[in-house]
Amino acid sequence: VVFSSVADLKTRFEMSSEDSRYIYYFPKTSRKEAEGVLGYRTLGTFLYRGSSSGKYGVVLSIKQRRSVLHILMNYLPGKGRYEFASKSAFKSSMDKKHYTKLEDITMDLKKRRLVGSGVVNPDHVPKNTFRMSVTDRPTLTNRMSLGEQGKIALQHMLGLEKLVEDYKMMLKVYVMDKAITPTENKQLGSFRQSHGITLDRHYELLANLGISRVSWKSYLQKGASELEMKIKESKESKASAHEDEELTSMSSPQDWTEQEVITWLKKVQDRFRIKPKSIKKFEGQDVDGEALLEIDRPMLMQLGITMGQASALHKAIMSLKE
Repeated sequence: VVFSSVADLKTRFEMSSEDSRYIYYFPKTSRKEAEGVLGYRTLGTFLYRGSSSGKYGVVLSIKQRRSVLHILMNYLPGKGRYEFASKSAFKSSMDKKHYTKLEDITMDLKKRRLVGSGVVNPDHVPKNTFRMSVTDRPTLTNRMSLGEQGKIALQHMLGLEKLVEDYKMMLKVYVMDKAITPTENKQLGSFRQSHGITLDRHYELLANLGISRVSWKSYLQKGASELEMKIKESKESKASAHEDEELTSMSSPQDWTEQEVITWLKKVQDRFRIKPKSIKKFEGQDVDGEALLEIDRPMLMQLGITMGQASALHKAIMSLKE
């Protein structure tokens, strides 16, 4: 992550000195760098960065389920406030409010549970904060002397972040489609294990979201079923592509020998649901490729093939003419 000086920052756009040193603000971090920083973080993790386009003052980057959301904001020095460049960025009344500081925006976002933890810019943390050992127990006096941003940084250093809120946000996003895939369930389990969140606490948070244990179990089953279906579809698609490749390598159907006709029928039997006993009826009937293309349903039934199988075979033969 690249940082710039306050002097360099002011050449880009006007901004209050307090915001230019805001603890979650990275002046010269690009969109790609922000996505790299937030990519492995938990849902709702955020940071502020300078706009690389130069058109807007600040960009708010928030980790989403499968991507990073970037929201442009413009600082209006004449009015002394921030304005959201995209009115549709949040489905709330935030774009109707006036924010004079980045801290005000953060407070409102957290109040609405739209973000979780912020990424701290170490260059913007009060120096006296890092002079203390992480193992020292800060007194009330030196806590107060750090100021608001220093206290936030201290919380990060001492591991006092409200990780339960982060976990609750993950749950809220994951259950939106009422299906939890095995991968998502594993991610939740890893988060619980890493941060000491018990399974009982997990179910309490689900209850807060209006989700019962029975519903949670059904979400897991649905997610597993959808994954199995996708794997099955993927396998069938690959098999079909391989089969088509093999058939393409064969000569023109009109030139097939009797044995090549039978070979072709065996290759397409799964796709068209042709039974092995129906294929056996072709043996010894001198049906080469030219004869195959002339066969219709009545002729197939004359071979002793049932009506249903005659229909399946005819459909397969017609596919050769397409």
